[in-house]
Amino acid sequence: MLPRSLAAPVVLALSSGCYQGLHAGAVADDAEVGSSSGDPAGSSGDAPDGPPGDCVATSPHVALRTLTRREYANTVRDLLGVTDDLAASFAADEQVAGYDANATQAPSATQIELYLDAAETLAAIAVGSERARFVACAPEQAGCAEAFIEAFGARAFRRPLSPAEQAAYLEDFTAIAGEQDATLGLQVVATAMLASPHFLYLGDRSELGDDTARAWDLASRLSYFLWATMPDDALFDAAATGQLSTRDEVAAQVRRMLDDPRAADALASFSTQWLEVASLVQRAPKDPELFPSWTPTLADAAEREVGTLMHHVVHDGDGSFASLLRSREAWVDDSLAALYGVAAPAGGAGWAMLPEDQRAGLLTRVAFLAGHAHATQGSIVHRGKWVRERLLCTTLPPPPPGAADKPIDEDSRLEDGACKGCHSLMDPIGIGFDGYDAIGGYLGSGSPGRIEGFDPPEFADPIALSELLATAPEAHACFAEQLFAFANRRTVADDEACGVDALAAGFASDGDIVALIVDLATAPAFTGQELP
Repeated sequence: MLPRSLAAPVVLALSSGCYQGLHAGAVADDAEVGSSSGDPAGSSGDAPDGPPGDCVATSPHVALRTLTRREYANTVRDLLGVTDDLAASFAADEQVAGYDANATQAPSATQIELYLDAAETLAAIAVGSERARFVACAPEQAGCAEAFIEAFGARAFRRPLSPAEQAAYLEDFTAIAGEQDATLGLQVVATAMLASPHFLYLGDRSELGDDTARAWDLASRLSYFLWATMPDDALFDAAATGQLSTRDEVAAQVRRMLDDPRAADALASFSTQWLEVASLVQRAPKDPELFPSWTPTLADAAEREVGTLMHHVVHDGDGSFASLLRSREAWVDDSLAALYGVAAPAGGAGWAMLPEDQRAGLLTRVAFLAGHAHATQGSIVHRGKWVRERLLCTTLPPPPPGAADKPIDEDSRLEDGACKGCHSLMDPIGIGFDGYDAIGGYLGSGSPGRIEGFDPPEFADPIALSELLATAPEAHACFAEQLFAFANRRTVADDEACGVDALAAGFASDGDIVALIVDLATAPAFTGQELP
């Protein structure tokens, strides 16, 4: 267990959002959690002087945030081979701009205790059964502690330790080893590292006192954007050798990483958060008498399907936004195949082709339809609201007081002056989904819908709506904005809006998701600087 005298500085550093190491005063102590500009949401406030066409941000806006639960679990898996989900007990991830971010406030006292508990468990593994990952020596051997601190520290912090840090950790090891034993000394050091903000935080870690090259932080931002985990050896090597200093070098890494199987996890995370269907079994409970087939197995399969489709389109397909809204391919298990009315795949799971008159793209999949429905019936409001907010990026105000007390889908909301402004934008879209029930089952031809602002505005069914949106510049621009928010875990700052608009316009012209990801990962908003 980490001695209280050594644990206290770590706890204080976490709770204040800055890191002072095991020795107070080792680094800057005035960092603010949230962003390098001091704005928790990453917004810069006033727009820059000069015409919008200048598109030059006045300052970097790289958000400083803690690892999400998914990222933490993936990181300890890749760092130590630990597959137990120690992050499952952590506090629910905070959301910024609709995506898990943990970027606007420091961890609570309870969360800090959970970090410390997890760090102690992991440190025992790092020094014990997994020590050979880092050094080939016993803790009591001469020079072993120094070698372990250097090797493990570089992996845990995702950048080399400074000489001062190495000396400080060696001093702590020596004190514990002299009083008790060398193994405990290394466990204390490993625990401190794994409870450190340098392990737990992402973003511009200069706010934590790091004065190391930007390349190491950029390598981490790339890996957590594209893999939801720590960098691999190739990315570490690129950072160490200065091979992340140009747009072409970063773009080459992005394309390499998208070809790696680990990209599936991050693309699934984006998909389920964008569609607002993450943790579907808890998010979308259904009446068991009306829908006995709605089981955790079916809900998990439906959630997995949308992430698998996203990765399939990006990695194996044409990589186009249009394919997300048109594809009839579906990754199904027996339960999902039964609901879709297709043959169950051999081996328990596999690709199937959905009926062309019933399904096309993400808007007709069980995850979306069930995730935006009530327990007993579909929801005109919820389905239409998602299309407006997350596919067209229309900003809708919160509902007026008492709205939640009204009956489900009450018609008066289109006549009530306090309600009709928003509902006239949502409900006509949602009506077009009434051919699907609360769990996404197909009921037959439903009612036609209407999407205000489009020409023509009418659509026959969700398949026709998907076709309309597949070529709509507005939907492309919104998707680009959503992926920006996921990549950066913040909204667009005022002084970079024109640059993001240009990026979205480029995406609207070709719909190439891979090219969009490359553009996002090489933009100043992500890198923190202009790359030549």
